[in-house]
Amino acid sequence: MKKYKWKYPVIDVFRIGLSAAPGLLLIICLYTIISAFVPALQILYVAEFIDHVISLTGGSRSFADVFFSAAMVVLLISFQWIGGTLLRLVWIRFENRLRITFAADIIEKRAKLEYEYIENKETWDLLKRVSDQPEVKVREFFETMIQFSGLLFRIAGIVSVLTAYIWWEGILLVIVSVPLIWLSLKSGKATYEAKQEVTECDRRCEYLTDVVLGRDAAQERALFGFGEFIDRKWQEQYDESAVLTLKAYRTWYARLEMGSIFTAITLTIAIVALLLPTVKGIISVGMFMSLTTSCISLIESMSWEFREYIDKLTELVNYIKEVKQAALLRERADAINEKNTQMFFDSIEFADVSFSYPNSEKKVLDHISFKIESGTHYAIIGKNGEGKSTIIKLLSGLYSDYSGKILINGKELKEYNFADLKGMFSIVYQDFGRYAVSMRDHLKLADADISEENIRKILRRFDLEGAADKLPDGIDTPLGRVQSSGMDLSGGEWQRLALARAYANNAPVYLLDEPTAALDPISESQVYQDFQKASQDKTTILISHRLGSVKLADQILVLDHGRIVESGSHEKLMENKQLYYEMYESQRSWYQ
Repeated sequence: MKKYKWKYPVIDVFRIGLSAAPGLLLIICLYTIISAFVPALQILYVAEFIDHVISLTGGSRSFADVFFSAAMVVLLISFQWIGGTLLRLVWIRFENRLRITFAADIIEKRAKLEYEYIENKETWDLLKRVSDQPEVKVREFFETMIQFSGLLFRIAGIVSVLTAYIWWEGILLVIVSVPLIWLSLKSGKATYEAKQEVTECDRRCEYLTDVVLGRDAAQERALFGFGEFIDRKWQEQYDESAVLTLKAYRTWYARLEMGSIFTAITLTIAIVALLLPTVKGIISVGMFMSLTTSCISLIESMSWEFREYIDKLTELVNYIKEVKQAALLRERADAINEKNTQMFFDSIEFADVSFSYPNSEKKVLDHISFKIESGTHYAIIGKNGEGKSTIIKLLSGLYSDYSGKILINGKELKEYNFADLKGMFSIVYQDFGRYAVSMRDHLKLADADISEENIRKILRRFDLEGAADKLPDGIDTPLGRVQSSGMDLSGGEWQRLALARAYANNAPVYLLDEPTAALDPISESQVYQDFQKASQDKTTILISHRLGSVKLADQILVLDHGRIVESGSHEKLMENKQLYYEMYESQRSWYQ
């Protein structure tokens, strides 16, 4: 997104549009310029037509004169109708171009952002607003800007003709328009600020809507019957959002209406003022009728269109300002690079590492030191909130502002690029992805070039062949319920598939962050036994607060209050009878 420079919001929007579709913008601008002269020409030809018809009844004009005037009026009206339809098609193509340029740039920006912004509420709300149909907003800006320019040309044309007969009318209209423009600018800014305030409310409404209507909560919805309760919660959020939005509209609506009333009065005076020159014969009857019709049209344009365009433009300029804020957020340039598949692993060493999350003074990790050797299975255990998952986030490069040193193969982790870290680690999180694709494609997400032989081998190794055989199209059956032919798996099968996907990644180190937390303890132990057998030649780091499965690890690290308080094998830690012993004894009944 840096290519847009981001100096001045309005200029930035033009840069976005020009980089997306300069040819389409040229067509739109040419049409706008041509169509801007149509209203003034209509006034002249409508007046001429009426005058010729009146003259025809007196015998001083021929049918040819009337026909020419009528043909010009029809031609101008046809141009507006046909041109407007064609212009809508051009706008659609313009929006499509923005979707594959500007909207894609925003998606890329989000993919490159430092991870801390994803966990920060304020920046997440900002990203939500910025990512909400960006191509539509930029198209609306250009459309509004061009329509507003066309309106200004139309007003200028009508006022020019009007001023030719009433010189002071143009000056009066300009005087009345200045406060109307100022009020519209203020209104647009207030409207966008109101939208900023309601972002969190809208996000909560979206979540509650998914709870009420989504598939994931369907069983509990039926069991507990909480639909009505969630409906009330949704209504509370909606009402809060509506009140904030209404407050902004109500504050400025009365002021804008006063400006519109003054504009209408000014143009009404103009219509009345035209009567005297018409009676004196200075203005023809046809010109009087044409100008009167145009003034009535101008009242509507000045009262509604004029202020709505300014209001909308101000709102969209504020949107671009937020896009600029998002563009300036720090990012990792190599975040979307393909993984390095040639990574070698020998050791990981945490040397006096401390870490606190952004905007927090609490040390999640407090001067911890340990070493991970190649080909060994490790477990990091501790109560919830003790920093276990934080170690995974640091190793995978999601956070880099730690103190101390993290050495991978003797080299500081910060010196590795993201592609190297992706190639070094294969990670399974507790909230692993359940993608609505086939089993085959699940493994191809980890390795796009995986062979058919390896796919079958991995599914067999993780006891998924039986589950695949039950599916209508075997491993090519879409999973989930997104597609009509999709089939679902059991919770245990999904977790085995997540582990199989991690194994297919073929990285030298596996990081398992409680991916089987939803299973019962006995099933969890069985899954980890199967995974350990499959990954005997790999290095595994298992994060858990349940201890039945960690007995399998060669080395266990015990975290407490951000520090490593014990380390050793299961047998050694049980002999020490300290924290690990207490935790294991408290859970012993789960595994018997």
